[in-house]
Amino acid sequence: MQVIETFIASKTGDPSTCEDLIVECDGFLAVFDGATDKTEASYDGMAGGRFAVRSLERTLDHVAGDIKAAACVKAMTEDLRRAIAEHGPSEAPDDNPSASVLIFSAARSEVWRVGDCSWMRGSEYFRGGKEIDGIVAAARAALLHALLDGGASVEELRDRDPGRAMLMPLLEQQFRFRNSSNGSAQLGFGALDGKPVPERFVEVVKVKPGDEIVFATDGYPELQPTLEQSEEALAQDLASDPLRIGRYKSTKAVKPGAASFDDRAFARFRV
Repeated sequence: MQVIETFIASKTGDPSTCEDLIVECDGFLAVFDGATDKTEASYDGMAGGRFAVRSLERTLDHVAGDIKAAACVKAMTEDLRRAIAEHGPSEAPDDNPSASVLIFSAARSEVWRVGDCSWMRGSEYFRGGKEIDGIVAAARAALLHALLDGGASVEELRDRDPGRAMLMPLLEQQFRFRNSSNGSAQLGFGALDGKPVPERFVEVVKVKPGDEIVFATDGYPELQPTLEQSEEALAQDLASDPLRIGRYKSTKAVKPGAASFDDRAFARFRV
């Protein structure tokens, strides 16, 4: 494995708030995307997403190099569950800290994915995303378009974002679809949250020597083959649509003074 370039940035511009993480350790390269916390709970002094990715990093650092995907996901899940129990608040919220992940296993020549990160193999695009995000982002966009038509300014809506406020009751309950194996299958999605991850949410793809791979979190709405191209595409899109209600709809805008609408991480390497 030859690492070509990596990059990570916080949406606030402050690295200490970033909930994304890139991990390079013996036999693995991983990109973690910590979920934005909606509970305000603290875990060992950290927000839930940041706490989750730090726990997952520790697991990946000590598992066997030839571990299988399912076993690795199980180990990360169990370690995160224990960490939440040990470092979480006494009145723990139902919504656990969680994260999405992309992992390259050198020993197995495989890419593993749980969650909504995106990746590329050459020109082949494995786009992330989940059904529930598309639904709520579309509803938010509809409201903000209506308010713009009614005379509201972009800056006003970026500052107070009534669309996100409208969504919060659903966003706060969205975790109930996470790792779902019951009737909410259509809206179900996978993530590492300390609870068992159904097999259908653990994706495994074989890669071969010479393949050039790009991993990225969803802070990049449209992944490009290089960091420079991905950053350029993101900058152009943020400038044209800071509310995030156009082609790449989101559940939140670029807040005034912020660097982006979401944390982002990018890694390019050759197998």
